[in-house]
Amino acid sequence: MANSERRPHAGHITDKNFINALTRRYALIRGRYETIERECEDAVGVAALIDAQDRVESEKILMKRVLDAIEVVARDIDPSWSSGRINPIYPKKRDRLSGTIARTALNVLRKQRRPMTVRELSRASLAAQGHEKPCEREVMRFDIAIRASLNKRVGATIGVVQGPPKRYFIEAPAS
Repeated sequence: MANSERRPHAGHITDKNFINALTRRYALIRGRYETIERECEDAVGVAALIDAQDRVESEKILMKRVLDAIEVVARDIDPSWSSGRINPIYPKKRDRLSGTIARTALNVLRKQRRPMTVRELSRASLAAQGHEKPCEREVMRFDIAIRASLNKRVGATIGVVQGPPKRYFIEAPAS
């Protein structure tokens, strides 16, 4: 049996899985490549701006080399592979640690000791995190995060008062 006729066995990935992994990696790196220049926007002062631009340029050179290498390997495995069809996956800008919004909302709910709507929790959580006048988009982001977190906990630690509007409260622990 020739090398090209071998079938993969346990522990080996197939060409299709490998191509999918390369494609995803290519999309992630390309997304980072296209957005990396934003890091220079936060630099204050001429020296800091020059340092940031130098760092960005060196990272872009490395990323371009990696993108080229991925293209070579992918085309070697699948000649029909094309980088032009791949949409970049842009990195998310996270200004908070994961779970911070839900944790703040639960703390607000504990302090209030009354059922609250998601919008009330969002506004109180934003105030607790130091946002004096949040924009509507920020409030909606908090709404979505809080609603998802509370719905996961309904029945375990969170209770719901049905009716418009739906209100959440902390259930007393069963003794």
